[in-house]
Amino acid sequence: MVKRFVLLAAVAAVLFLAGCKKKDEGSSASASDEKIKIEYFQQKRETVEIVDKIIAEFTAQNPNITVEQNNVPDSVSILKTRIAANDAPDIFSGWHTADTRLLIDEGYIKDITNEPVMNRVEDQFKNFIRYKDRQWSVPISINFVGVFYDKDYFEKNNLSIPQTRAEFYALCDTIKKLGGQPLQVTDKEQWTIGHGNNIVAENMYDPALMLDVIHGDKSVKDIPGFADYADWLERSRKNWTQADYLGTAYEAGLGDFANGKGAMLFQGNWIIPVLTKSNPNFNYGVFPFPAAKAEDTKVHWGIDHILMLRSEPRSAAHGEAAMKFFDFFFDKGVQIWADLDGSVSCIKGVKSGLPQYQPITDMIQAGRTYAGWYTDDWPAGCYDQYNIVQQTFLTNFDKEAFYKELDAELKNYKGL
Repeated sequence: MVKRFVLLAAVAAVLFLAGCKKKDEGSSASASDEKIKIEYFQQKRETVEIVDKIIAEFTAQNPNITVEQNNVPDSVSILKTRIAANDAPDIFSGWHTADTRLLIDEGYIKDITNEPVMNRVEDQFKNFIRYKDRQWSVPISINFVGVFYDKDYFEKNNLSIPQTRAEFYALCDTIKKLGGQPLQVTDKEQWTIGHGNNIVAENMYDPALMLDVIHGDKSVKDIPGFADYADWLERSRKNWTQADYLGTAYEAGLGDFANGKGAMLFQGNWIIPVLTKSNPNFNYGVFPFPAAKAEDTKVHWGIDHILMLRSEPRSAAHGEAAMKFFDFFFDKGVQIWADLDGSVSCIKGVKSGLPQYQPITDMIQAGRTYAGWYTDDWPAGCYDQYNIVQQTFLTNFDKEAFYKELDAELKNYKGL
């Protein structure tokens, strides 16, 4: 009787465990079929439509995963606020800056050093964004800042690419005499002032010396060549740009340029999608802003954009879905990005780069470059304040006030 009871109990236990296993397997299968939504927080507004195309291809192959792209104004501040409120997006784009490093330090970004996706990245670009001897993001493409010019206008007026700063200034004067507008700028938005003048600054003074102002006792007036940079800001706006330079917003200004307003424009290659959308037939070229001596001219390149994952997924399913999209993005999506954005890819095997870039890419390959944003070593928030002060200078051109205000604002970041 006892033996029979034990036997029956054993059989029941086996049946129970088998049932549990079957139930668990059924739950697992059910979970894999469960629809889930993840968020892609987009900070590069020029590529929203490109990412929409990548998402469309991904969801066609993964109908159970919805990827919601979210692009908002003032994205840097919004992202910080959301992360502080424990509402980090599943995936978010950004830049390799002090703000990003701060998020890493505070534990909000996933360490992806050992993830297979990192094997797809070219070593030089992977190493460029390595932090604390670990990998926290995947770089999509590299950028550069140069002088975009209207090739048809140049050919029509028999204009040549300047090789020195003096030749560039003479070119602007010539265009003005021809009745044209030498430069198109978008100074209504502060960041475009900094980004557009990045390559000018680097070819006029050593930006590394700005750290002596931030952390030391020096003034910007002590930096050799900084006065030349202030002269450039004043001369260009007073003589060579549109009259309403401070009232021209980014997309509107790029659209005007692509449709014949302004012979040249200073920006990075991230503007290509906007130019192409504004005028698909726009015939443009790019050349480096020249230094005082032709042999000293260098071009700027840096990592254009990166993708990151939140350190702690909302759930295991969210984490798996986010990684699945991550893998797709850097397997199939990056070619779509390169085709539509035109940028030089950081990913192995991707065909990228436009023929218009050749003068710039030749210099990059020759090593005549400034690698990385010169503000990468500045404390978080310092670059934004720097651009605010520059915009103020463009309203009054008071150089002494410009130097004084820059010194005061930059020193607020001392020790940070």
